[in-house]
Amino acid sequence: MNIGILLNASHPIPLHSFFAIAAIIFGAIQFASKKGTLTHRTFGYLWITSMVVVCLSSFFIKTLQFDLLFGFSPIHFLSIWTLISLYLMIYHARKKQIPQHKTWSRNTYFLSLVIAGFFTFYPGRIMYRVFVGT
Repeated sequence: MNIGILLNASHPIPLHSFFAIAAIIFGAIQFASKKGTLTHRTFGYLWITSMVVVCLSSFFIKTLQFDLLFGFSPIHFLSIWTLISLYLMIYHARKKQIPQHKTWSRNTYFLSLVIAGFFTFYPGRIMYRVFVGT
């Protein structure tokens, strides 16, 4: 593993990556913790904050050479969907609509972090080079 590759990447890739890693950890804590507690709410806000940073920073990353519309790639559309999902998660939690909150939370975690994160390990991409080498 060569973390220097990530640290030397162009801005905002290191910021984006570290907040994504934090979001993965905070989300895992959420899944493992008792629901409705102060710990759950605290890590929920940390997770939401991390996800907002990940989404907003993604709009300044232009390393994919696959533009669909006005310089946006599919990952940018995923960021828009994620921001909407984060809003819906908070909305449902505040309305005490826990099944909807749970569904949006779980789906957002897996689609936005796990599945999208999987694609960061495609050969030639930065995370692939960090873990596998150049």
